[in-house]
Amino acid sequence: MSVPVTAIRGIGPAVADLLQQQGISSVHDLLAFRPRRYEDRSRFVPLDALKPGVSAVICAVVQGVQTRYSKRSGLAVTTVRLRDAGGEADAPFFGQAYIANSFRDLARSGSSIVAWGSSRLSRAGGVWFDVREWEPWDPEGDPLSVGRLVPIYPALPGVSQKRLRRWMLSALDLCAASMPEALPRATRVAQRLLPVEAAWRNLHFPASAQLAESARVRLAFEELLVLQLRLARLRHARGAAGRVSAGTDTVITEMQQALGFTFTQGQSEATAALVRGMAAGRSLHGLLQGDVGSGKTAVCLAAALAVLRSGSSVALMAPTEVLAVQHYRKAQAAFAPLGIGVGLMAGGRSEAPAGEGPSLLVGTHALIFGDGDLRGVGLVIVDEQHRFGVQQREALRARCGNPHLLVTTATPIPRSLALALYGDLDVVALRELPPGRSPVRTHWRRPSQRDQVYAGVAEVLRRGRQAYVVCPAIDADGFASVTATAVRLQQGALVDWTVGELHGRVPVAERDAVLARFRDGKIDVLVATTLVEVGVDVPNAAVMVIEDADRFGLAQLHQLRGRVGRGAHASYCVLIAEPATEQGASRMEALVGTNDGFEIAEADLLLRGAGELDGVRQSGASGLRFADLAGDGDLLERARRLAQGLMRRDPELSQTEHRLLAEALRGQACGGPA
Repeated sequence: MSVPVTAIRGIGPAVADLLQQQGISSVHDLLAFRPRRYEDRSRFVPLDALKPGVSAVICAVVQGVQTRYSKRSGLAVTTVRLRDAGGEADAPFFGQAYIANSFRDLARSGSSIVAWGSSRLSRAGGVWFDVREWEPWDPEGDPLSVGRLVPIYPALPGVSQKRLRRWMLSALDLCAASMPEALPRATRVAQRLLPVEAAWRNLHFPASAQLAESARVRLAFEELLVLQLRLARLRHARGAAGRVSAGTDTVITEMQQALGFTFTQGQSEATAALVRGMAAGRSLHGLLQGDVGSGKTAVCLAAALAVLRSGSSVALMAPTEVLAVQHYRKAQAAFAPLGIGVGLMAGGRSEAPAGEGPSLLVGTHALIFGDGDLRGVGLVIVDEQHRFGVQQREALRARCGNPHLLVTTATPIPRSLALALYGDLDVVALRELPPGRSPVRTHWRRPSQRDQVYAGVAEVLRRGRQAYVVCPAIDADGFASVTATAVRLQQGALVDWTVGELHGRVPVAERDAVLARFRDGKIDVLVATTLVEVGVDVPNAAVMVIEDADRFGLAQLHQLRGRVGRGAHASYCVLIAEPATEQGASRMEALVGTNDGFEIAEADLLLRGAGELDGVRQSGASGLRFADLAGDGDLLERARRLAQGLMRRDPELSQTEHRLLAEALRGQACGGPA
């Protein structure tokens, strides 16, 4: 049973309401409000050894107090005179006239205080000590704010750090005896983890930095184990789907002949993995992730062919009509000679598959809401799945019964994040690029160098190549826009070439026409928003300029860069940006430093954190309080292996030692007070 925070002394209804607004309603919620860092306040620094600007903790006798008021502002300034064996210092308190009485009482009794802060020199050569926290010194007591490694919590409106520490100590004293131990002793020993009570105590009041980290690791492991058990149960609970009977070698050979090129080793291995998964008798839930230009479409068509040759139809859903039409044309060119019909269902455009028998139906969201009969579909492919919500994906699957599912992404995902977000899926990665692809050379330039950039673009255009220019907005003041940039280039640096525009306000039919003209070489420079981020394949495009590049995320910049380098020509990406933050500059440097999307994904995780990256799935790891997916990869692997073993030995978690883990899977908090 959950213990309300009002059970803690000092937390009444008003404070409880304040905490509720921050998601803290129970004692467990409060204890799970973990410190963001710790400060070492374990050693007193003599006043004569203070270094200006360096944080320190002091213990000094209160000698006297004086309060004066500023003539200009009326602000009260209370100055406390402090002394220890080494020297003297003055501690100013601004706007806190009420505090003078407390210090006068301490001065009369000759008492000392302990204080945390930093020093500075006065104009007269004396020492000022700016106090951040203080309390009367009790040599027999156990101060929570000094003389130890002190927890520093994220700010809570209206709640001081000292109050938070007192509440945390009360919460631990209140619930220490009833902390449930969800991890069996054998597991704790094997994983070298603290018992749960020791973990909670050392999370908040550790004796050392090592114990603080051991406490976090213990709670993070339990958190990750619950997550991996939930994902393992999803995998275990999959129903059966239509068994694919077509052989991998036959499918790859037939697909290569239809497409007119030889698969890379990575494409062949990915196809084999997917076909094996669909031949195993259980419903395949696959994630095909690969860098831009790695050949995911060919693998998807091969997986579709395996299902089609086994007697079932296939549905392929793309996020935009432009991309759906492109897939439709590519699939039609490949499958028509094989006698397989391909249909289209995208917005106002509809084409029925030719012929009888199993067919491939390509579409957008219209596949979910359309009238077509999808009961014969044995495989659903969701391209660029991060643009769809989980409910949309599941709605399409529901229309098809219980088909195999293959989702793709051209945004590589770090392994730790993939295991946390997609642990219920079979992850297949394409890491190599097909031969003939030209590596893209990336440069970062400041806005002051814009004229030089477009002079370089003009030189590329003279060689017969084409260019993209991407802007963050259609029309806006203060930063680059499509409309203003297109006019400026057409009338200036690129006056001798044809400049086109593409953005969300262009009607869908006209967008296709613009892309067709660009693809056919009738437009030399396409100025666009991120509509060109995915699916646009123009091998003759050899330069990509991204205006105000610091306004885009790292993964999105890499996606945009992938629109060039799709042919054999030397290709370039130029980032024009003046980042206002260190993180913005780090994004530019990361992109310049590598073309490897998997390395960029790792950098993105470190720079932005998993919270922002969680949008990749729209659900999953957002509730992690103790685990750090950027740094806990090994811990996640250990939790995953243990979860898989538990699912094999005790899939229902019915054994007594697994009871609390079973409760956690039913939505109850794990590792906290009952």
